[in-house]
Amino acid sequence: MRKYAMLLAVALWCLPNASALAETEVVLYPSGAQVRVEETLPVSNGEISFLLPVDTRDLRIAVDGGTVISQEERPETLPDNASLAALRERLQRARAEAAALEGEQAAAQSRLDLWTKGGLTQQATVEELEKLDAAVAARVKDLYVRLNALRPQVEKAREEVLRLEQEVERTGADAAGRRVIARVSADGGSVLVRYAYAQDKCGWEPVYRLDAEPEKGLVRFVQEAEIRQGSGQDWKGVRLTLASVNPQQGMTPAPLPPWKLSLWKVQPRQMDMAAPMAAAPVLAEARKAAPNLAPREEATFTAWDLGTRDVPTGKPVRLELAQGEWKADFVRLARPGYGQRAVWLMAEVRLPEDVDFPSGEAQYLVDGTPVGASMFSLRGKKADISFGTDSRVRVEMKQDVRQSGSKGFVGKRQTRLWKWEIEVTNGHTKPVVVRVEDPAPQVGDKAIEVKVSAEPAPVVKDHVNTWNLEVPASGKRVISYTVEASAPQDTPLVEGR
Repeated sequence: MRKYAMLLAVALWCLPNASALAETEVVLYPSGAQVRVEETLPVSNGEISFLLPVDTRDLRIAVDGGTVISQEERPETLPDNASLAALRERLQRARAEAAALEGEQAAAQSRLDLWTKGGLTQQATVEELEKLDAAVAARVKDLYVRLNALRPQVEKAREEVLRLEQEVERTGADAAGRRVIARVSADGGSVLVRYAYAQDKCGWEPVYRLDAEPEKGLVRFVQEAEIRQGSGQDWKGVRLTLASVNPQQGMTPAPLPPWKLSLWKVQPRQMDMAAPMAAAPVLAEARKAAPNLAPREEATFTAWDLGTRDVPTGKPVRLELAQGEWKADFVRLARPGYGQRAVWLMAEVRLPEDVDFPSGEAQYLVDGTPVGASMFSLRGKKADISFGTDSRVRVEMKQDVRQSGSKGFVGKRQTRLWKWEIEVTNGHTKPVVVRVEDPAPQVGDKAIEVKVSAEPAPVVKDHVNTWNLEVPASGKRVISYTVEASAPQDTPLVEGR
């Protein structure tokens, strides 16, 4: 099997009519796939043929030691895969069970009619009716009970038949295929054929699980791939490769617009609309050459080798890509300045080397207990990961003073004064580190003066006041925070909070 260095791995996919020696390479993107097949096919009357799913495109065929003279395609239904065959068997059993219940229901109803509508009395004497009288009451009661029990069973069986019929119809719709017939410069015997194509109705997306263990200073990480394919055929013995990006996405940067200085007239952006979109590396190579591609290496995306796998059609499958334990420093983050009393549990992860985890749905846990779900991605070595709120730690920002006034006789100035107390309460039986953040006042005019005082003093970075507090077990810490601002009396002062 040819191994391509441009990806970390390739995939084997057994096509419906492929021989045991067929070798197929598949690169699965978030949406779609690139497939390359190499197999030996018989030549009959100068023609070879093979069967493909209907949702394929950009087919290229090459024959070892020969040429392809012409090719045509004909619609053809793919044979039932194992999933569809099993589904048809379940439908057949469900129909038989429903028919048996319906038959039993009809028989019970007929017997009831016989006892209740006089069918037994038409040729019976009075003596015979007297003998039957005792039996009628018991028989009629038993039949009513049985019919009442059968009705929900019959209804349930009919619903199951309808559900399976719809599932068979839905799954069978993917069984549409096309027979490719190519005339080649060979007659009789067999020939080695290589063909490549792009396929839709398949793809993958990352799924993550992040479990925080604050006491151990760890985040347990699992990355999985949820794979889907609707080719109508199960993938058997697939050695699967996943690519992190779709082909033809972001292949060329936008042209730079000119920078022109002018008066009163806005110059339109000059865009070169005729600039072509470059083809994706994998697809471009398949279009300009036969599928017998030389090895090449790409460094613009991430790929994963999943080894040999089975992937059923129509059903998502999850396969593990990576797992590990990340060392982390845990802090509680509070931003109380706008009425938020909640405190978030944050893990500061610092990895030894760069990683590239594309965006995907993540489940978040703390000590094995699920706390929520959201999107996750990580590129690089650093990440601050939130694991939701910590209900045992609370913060409250109380405003003691908010005053307006003026000062001075010459060059009179208006003043504003704010005083707060920020109280952090720890309900844990162990000390915790709490990071309190509040925006630092920014001066938008040189005529404005601002004085800030706080105890303890914050660290100011990127216009944010930060206090890192160790809050004792079952205890609290308090921050005293004062801001005083002044501006010329005749200039409106926008307070900003």
